[in-house]
Amino acid sequence: SLVIRDIRIVFRTPQFFINSIVMMLYMPIFLTIIYVANGSFTDVKGIILSGKYNSVIIVGAFLLAAFSICSAGGGRKCLSREGSDFVFSKIIPISYKDQAKSKIISSLCINSLVPILICTLLVSLRVALPIILLGVLSSVFGVTVVTLIQILFDFINPKLKWNDEKILYKDDVVSVVMVFVILILGIGLVAMSMKVESYIGMFSMIVIFSLILIWGLYKKIINMSDEVYGKS
Repeated sequence: SLVIRDIRIVFRTPQFFINSIVMMLYMPIFLTIIYVANGSFTDVKGIILSGKYNSVIIVGAFLLAAFSICSAGGGRKCLSREGSDFVFSKIIPISYKDQAKSKIISSLCINSLVPILICTLLVSLRVALPIILLGVLSSVFGVTVVTLIQILFDFINPKLKWNDEKILYKDDVVSVVMVFVILILGIGLVAMSMKVESYIGMFSMIVIFSLILIWGLYKKIINMSDEVYGKS
């Protein structure tokens, strides 16, 4: 019920909907429109169908997903969105760890729209089925890693005292830093994917890298939940 409640709040509150959903989907939709409008869609399709850049496609799916939610998505301000209602978290008969887990689940459910959109884009480009599957899985890992990072930073410094939802998203330094980090990471991964001929090998590196981060971030969020909910 907490998961459904969080998702409902995001979709029913205009400011949350714009910053969490609209901004999240803006990047992949905007890029698609540019390619189609400029006539580059056919050129990109030709390059993809050549099969020479499968590793780049997989890396691209990971980076596009991560970049799409680094300054948006459900994980951004997931705890701060509670505002004055946060006091109810202290009295409901649900453990703080379970409440933290519900934040993770609801944020991932909201952000799952990005992998779905990326899947649609890959299908429209007529990418080979194995590459579509690995690309979508890579995007899921990208979404999960960035979502957990957003949740962790919000747990570290929740902003619960606000009267206007717009205040939550002002001076969001974390999002700006994440954009630059992903850009730098993207340059490195794309350069690596150009040299790694095996797309299975490239996908395996993304999986290992992501799983290590996901495990560490998840454990950190859950372990600090009692302190966060108890003191905030």
